[in-house]
Amino acid sequence: MSGEWIPIKLSRRVRDRARDHCEYCQLPQRGQEATFNIDHIRPFALGGQTDSTNLALACVTCSLTKAAKTHAVDPLSGEVVPLFHPRRNVSPMSPNTCYP
Repeated sequence: MSGEWIPIKLSRRVRDRARDHCEYCQLPQRGQEATFNIDHIRPFALGGQTDSTNLALACVTCSLTKAAKTHAVDPLSGEVVPLFHPRRNVSPMSPNTCYP
């Protein structure tokens, strides 16, 4: 989670929408020791809002890998591209393959 406190009702809404699965890699929360984070898709540090449209449930690996980034270098093309948005993009990854 970023520096912004997320109200419990909003956190529950995000978890319910995600059905307690990471919205990036689809790993289920059930059976995991670490509690998944509510992450800002557009980072709070870069002006992202704390509302349900900009929040995603993320496993620890996806959350730490994404961090406060919005773009990354595509390893195939070498181009700088926007990061995956869990509700706007179709995932090219298999379920339970954590965020590259």
